[in-house]
Amino acid sequence: MRWQENQTIAVSLFALAMAGIALNDTLIKFMAPSIGLPQIMVIRSFVAAAIFLSLFRVRRDLAELGLRGWLALSLRGFMLALAMSLYFTSLILLPIANAMALFFTAPLFITLGSVILFKEQLTIYRILALAMGMLGTWLTLPSFELGVSFGAMLALASAVCYAAFQLLTRGLREVGSTLAMSTIQTLAYCVISGAWLVITTLGAFATEGSDLLGFLLRGWVWPNWNQTGMIAVGTIAMLFLSVAAPHAYRQVEASAMAPFEFSTIGAGIIFGIIILGEWPDAYAYTGAALIVGAGLLMVQRAQVRQQEANQAQSEHSPDEVA
Repeated sequence: MRWQENQTIAVSLFALAMAGIALNDTLIKFMAPSIGLPQIMVIRSFVAAAIFLSLFRVRRDLAELGLRGWLALSLRGFMLALAMSLYFTSLILLPIANAMALFFTAPLFITLGSVILFKEQLTIYRILALAMGMLGTWLTLPSFELGVSFGAMLALASAVCYAAFQLLTRGLREVGSTLAMSTIQTLAYCVISGAWLVITTLGAFATEGSDLLGFLLRGWVWPNWNQTGMIAVGTIAMLFLSVAAPHAYRQVEASAMAPFEFSTIGAGIIFGIIILGEWPDAYAYTGAALIVGAGLLMVQRAQVRQQEANQAQSEHSPDEVA
């Protein structure tokens, strides 16, 4: 068996990639008082797109897609861009903890969607891991308060769009290659973030200030060397996730992958301590432990399923003639 087909490796790389995104988010928060979100997204997505398009294999895979393949993968890419846009907009209207807690209902939608659309089996282990991840997330965000508002609806809509994005990843696993899927996703980011930055730069909505509105509406500013390095780290994290995520969702059922979406919360606590000096309370430590436990449970079950599949394959293979 090739390593690319090993489910344990696939989910482990995905969990590592989600931890990288937690590092990226922490660095973005560190830069927020001076550089706007649309500029960070533009630099990351355009650099990532240039790297992808410089590869001959990527250009070949894109050429072989055909119109239907381009449309399907573009829908997937824009669904992610829409999810992130809705999420960051909800941050204007909600406390950050509330928006994050609502966004991380996405794994629940992923699990339900995988059962309805793909008829995947919802085992007791997957239910347990999902419950551990959900509880762990809510423990790390103890200031969440339930309430119905426009901001809450936006945050929930972002979770639904993100779930649709990952379900499309699973449903389109036979369309094109992982690299083609990742490249078109990055190009969708280029379109959305590019338009966003042009509007904010020309409009000069929030050239000053370090509040959240300024972070979202600040136009182009020239970064210093430290900020350039941070953006470079975020670009690497984005590249890693854009390949690791579709690869994992192609190899593993979506309902089994859902708990790993929570891994960014636990990693975010660690990076928050190291970079920002933000020490969480005991609830957050308990929540992080539950999230890690959910991931380890799914890794262990992936190993068991892999062993069972290998054993079944060996039993059905014809005996070699001496």
